[in-house]
Amino acid sequence: MKTLTQPILVLLLLVSSVSAEEFRQWNIIGGGHFEAKLTGYNTTTLTLENREGTVIDYPLANLRPSDQAFAREWQLAQSGGDKHKRAGAPFELILISSDRSEKDMAEYMADYKMSWPAFKHGENKDIVQRNGTGIPNLIITDADGNKLLDSYDSSGKFIGPTAVLRDFEKLLAAE
Repeated sequence: MKTLTQPILVLLLLVSSVSAEEFRQWNIIGGGHFEAKLTGYNTTTLTLENREGTVIDYPLANLRPSDQAFAREWQLAQSGGDKHKRAGAPFELILISSDRSEKDMAEYMADYKMSWPAFKHGENKDIVQRNGTGIPNLIITDADGNKLLDSYDSSGKFIGPTAVLRDFEKLLAAE
């Protein structure tokens, strides 16, 4: 594994501007939907709370892909790489957003307490050479923009941000 000798950039590609603290509609594979707010996530189950305050664990696999992506994005934001930033690690998080407006992006960043630089998806393409277009997509580059880690493998298969975070932890530990 490559040891970090210079600052790196962590590029986080997110699309949704919906805050997890809000109630939202969850769409079930095969039809149907329900409204709840997301309060917890693991790799197979979401913890959801309805308006009456009932909390349930719901299988992630029963939800449509867009809702699964939202849940993974929420979990990634909750785990945030800024814990390493505060510890003095040599990297910077950059949000790449597909929000429809600057206001939506600013609200999204405020909701998730994102205090890092951001730019609109499609801008600064020279910074991000990625293998896939789905969300969430976590990309780690060195300071020169050379990609070190990506949520997609070289064949374009989605491996997810959790794998990137795991490998990122290893990079930081090797420092």
